[in-house]
Amino acid sequence: MFASQLTRKIRTFTRSLTSISRHSNIRRFITMETNGEVITCKAAVARGPGEPLVVEEIKVDPPKKMEVRMKILYSSICHTDIDIWKGTNEAQRAFPRILGHEAAGIIESVGEGVTDLKKGDHVIPIFNGECGNCVYCKSEKTNLCETLRVNPMKSVMVNDGKCRFSTMDGKPIYHFLNTSTFSEYTVIDAGCAAKIDPDASLKKMSLLSCCISTGVGAAWNCANVQAGSTVAIFGLGALGLAVAEGSRVRGASTIIGVDINSEKFIKGKKMGVTDFINPKDVGTPVHEKIREMTGGGVDYSFECAGNVDVLRESFLSTHDGWGSTVLLGIHPNPRMLPLHPMELFDGRKIIGTVFGDFKGKSQLPHLAQPVHQRAPQKKCRRRRCTFRIDLVRDILLRLPVKSLLRFKCVSKSWLSLISNHKFAITHLNKTSKRSRRYGVIESKHCHRISVYSLDGMDHLVIFLQ
Repeated sequence: MFASQLTRKIRTFTRSLTSISRHSNIRRFITMETNGEVITCKAAVARGPGEPLVVEEIKVDPPKKMEVRMKILYSSICHTDIDIWKGTNEAQRAFPRILGHEAAGIIESVGEGVTDLKKGDHVIPIFNGECGNCVYCKSEKTNLCETLRVNPMKSVMVNDGKCRFSTMDGKPIYHFLNTSTFSEYTVIDAGCAAKIDPDASLKKMSLLSCCISTGVGAAWNCANVQAGSTVAIFGLGALGLAVAEGSRVRGASTIIGVDINSEKFIKGKKMGVTDFINPKDVGTPVHEKIREMTGGGVDYSFECAGNVDVLRESFLSTHDGWGSTVLLGIHPNPRMLPLHPMELFDGRKIIGTVFGDFKGKSQLPHLAQPVHQRAPQKKCRRRRCTFRIDLVRDILLRLPVKSLLRFKCVSKSWLSLISNHKFAITHLNKTSKRSRRYGVIESKHCHRISVYSLDGMDHLVIFLQ
């Protein structure tokens, strides 16, 4: 009951943010001189565990060194917000507090030392920041940051250990997950702001700051779902649906959705789920049903419910010898993993992921960019599109079956990019003067990619069999 009250309160508050973004003049906002001043605005403040949020006026201090202050235009609610609001884990309690970590907005001002962001930039706040300088950020093996990584215990700014929010009478209001987006204005570390294409829809981009990036990234980066593989997703909320979309794009042949709410199966089908299981409707454990359906278990399973009992079912639903389980759900209670060490000797693996293993500041902007940007082309019977080189990999993963597309690139640097993402070059030589075909690339996704040079420009011609 309390969770539904919180959801209604946040919906009311976010509708007010939407109204602001629709009817305010963005240019006027950019020219407003509030730099260096304390801003008074509205925020939805959590006063205590399970207590109704209070929409009230607060003060937001200007950003300090390596910080930015942003105007929130759109914000959404995640189940993690509800867990923290309930105070299930006493160690994570810090009240009063401004929750929220899925949002999109515009930079209002920047603090000392910030050079990669400026006033008016469109940004997505990210709870798992990236300073770019520490040993973690420089490593390709992790997306964590030494100082700006996700930390639900953290409730103050890194710079000085103080809050940038306060009540009208000067009492501090704590931060949440590096973001605190249930406010018209918020102050975050510069490493927690991902600059995105100004042409991208901010309303849609807000979901990239958590569930979409985490779910899609879990399928792409963490599990590395392969074409023709089998997948089981436990929990079909926004996070689980994002996993389904990521698996569908990767070409999974079977995607099994597991949820106790059968109404979610309708949306799941639209996102690529092929089969559904409601644990309430089967007389056997879910993992046994999945093994029966797939002939031994799925190749990949994803736990998106935040329940240790569900985690065990997810683990046992994978195929012995090579099955992988990815943990995405937040587990606020102190219960430990329900596994015996000897069960890992069957070849099954289990791993957790934060933010879908995306490096938020440097990699998230690529997801936020429009899938393609059309350029003026001569009329042609075949569909011709122009893409940015750094988007080639994502484009290849989104191609429909039985399609013939031509991609125009400004240089051959895409060759190394594709090779780095498991596309093996089988041969590369000029085979015909007429077609100027330089070679063929065979992909593990059953794609056949021919390389051409037309009119002195490099092209990719992709045919999916």
